Amino acid sequence: MVLEKITGSKPQDIKKLDAADKKAATVRQDAEKKAPVENGGSTAQVSERSKAAIKAYMLAMESRPFISRVSKVAQIKAQVMNGTYRPSSAAVADAVVKNIVSGV
Repeated sequence: MVLEKITGSKPQDIKKLDAADKKAATVRQDAEKKAPVENGGSTAQVSERSKAAIKAYMLAMESRPFISRVSKVAQIKAQVMNGTYRPSSAAVADAVVKNIVSGV
């Protein structure tokens, strides 16, 4: 299952993570009350569930462009071989400008 691959745990373990997140939040709040913040500094802690969500997002973003690019290349290649590839000049100009602006 995708969730297991991303988080390394089974879906039913999500409830355990939620409970652990709540406990960690309580401990963190207690510690914040006891320890004053010096020099205006601040800290941020990320829960395990949030880390799993971030990891899932990163994996999705890494694989998505590759899959869509492969299918798009195959589609254009087929059109070129059939002699039906007719890119619009406006689309080509837009792509050139986007590439220049994004620095690709």
